[in-house]
Amino acid sequence: MKKYKNQRGSITLYVLLSMLFFLIVTGASYISIKNKETIQEREISRIKQSYEQSEIISKKNSADDVILPDEYQQVEYIASTGTQYINTNFIPDGNTIVKASYQRNTIDSNRYYLFGCYGSGGNLGRLQFSYGETSFIGYGNAYTDTITNITLNSAIHEIYMEKGSFKIDGEEKYSGSWVDSTTTKQLYLFACNANGSVNETYMGSMRIYNFKIYSGESLVRDFIPCYVKEDNKVGLYDLIEGKFYANDGTGDFERGEKIIDKNLSLAQLRKYKQDGLVMQLDGIINSSTGHSIELSNEWYNIKEGEGKATIKNGCTVGEDYVQLGKGLSQYLQTNLSVFDKSYSIEMVFAPLSFYNYNALWAASNASATREGWTYSDGRLVAGRENGVNGGNCVLKTLGVGEKVNATFVVNETSFYGYINGVKKVNQSTSISTENTTLFFNKRANNGDNRWYSIRVYDRALSDEEVKSNYELDKERFGLE
Repeated sequence: MKKYKNQRGSITLYVLLSMLFFLIVTGASYISIKNKETIQEREISRIKQSYEQSEIISKKNSADDVILPDEYQQVEYIASTGTQYINTNFIPDGNTIVKASYQRNTIDSNRYYLFGCYGSGGNLGRLQFSYGETSFIGYGNAYTDTITNITLNSAIHEIYMEKGSFKIDGEEKYSGSWVDSTTTKQLYLFACNANGSVNETYMGSMRIYNFKIYSGESLVRDFIPCYVKEDNKVGLYDLIEGKFYANDGTGDFERGEKIIDKNLSLAQLRKYKQDGLVMQLDGIINSSTGHSIELSNEWYNIKEGEGKATIKNGCTVGEDYVQLGKGLSQYLQTNLSVFDKSYSIEMVFAPLSFYNYNALWAASNASATREGWTYSDGRLVAGRENGVNGGNCVLKTLGVGEKVNATFVVNETSFYGYINGVKKVNQSTSISTENTTLFFNKRANNGDNRWYSIRVYDRALSDEEVKSNYELDKERFGLE
């Protein structure tokens, strides 16, 4: 019995020790897990704060969720040179909230208004922000509050102002007991409405990337930088009112680069006829995707496949075009061989000068005379086939800088030439016996042209298909 009790006691002790060990291990594991969770939570919080901050500091407008009427073109920013301003037609009160992205272009000892208004008398009813070596803000106060903890620089910043709070890039710069604004004056941008007048002393070179005004939780002004396509007048378009706000001062606003909706443009590109398409080069998409021709020496082929377009001797890249110049012997060399079968070549281009010969496209073997060019008198000409009497076909006489859609189609028996979707040439021909590679802006001489769009098909397009593609070019590149 004694031996049994000893054994039983030993077992009990063993169980207790095992449970104690289990509890220690479990506790240690729990502490380790909690520590890891704490570290992870801190990291998540840090990443979230960093993300939120990056969202704040991402100042440039995105076209992804902005759709302006067709007559307006969104741009990166508008800039005052010191004499331009905009009357928002909005009178602030105690519920007003302002959010904006701005940039000061020049750094000097002056302070310039980004926005402001106040009335007369003892209660000035202010809403204002002027940015300089010493910055001033006001929200319903009889006097402005001076802020000295703002770094003066030419970076892009985000501001947030509401009653009792003023932030820059998410960082609190001021908090106080501001009273409601009782002004009867409308808020100005790039200036201060000082009881109905503007003091140009406090108007300087500043940019606005976006500007939003809220009344409580309701967005009442959502200004997007843009210009009117018809007359290039620069201003702000309010998405809430559906109204364009032009300059109320003197001179003209400056503007940033066009903002192009890449997704919309890609969707438009898919509307072009896809059957047989082997190369699609596009100036708009090249610009909006940021593909660097200067660094890669390659014009990005949007149509997936083996087609490649290599820039020789450099180029100039515009907002919606690639420019290849004669004096620099610049041209585009493809790896396509399409001349021994039916093919179609579509292009949107503008000649920059006329001479014999301003080359447009050609086979690498000049004897094949599959080519297009302009003469010194502006005639746009295409060659049918070597050895064919009168083989040169005139499509149109162009002016310098005239933007045009030109299409060249060859099948087993015929050559067709189109200008802006209309057939101009219908001549007999035959398929070339030589299959050489395709060049653009190069023949015996180099060309001098701006190229907006190039499409190459390994089949002959129909009249309806040529017309359909032209209509897309017309909309996208502003053709006749």
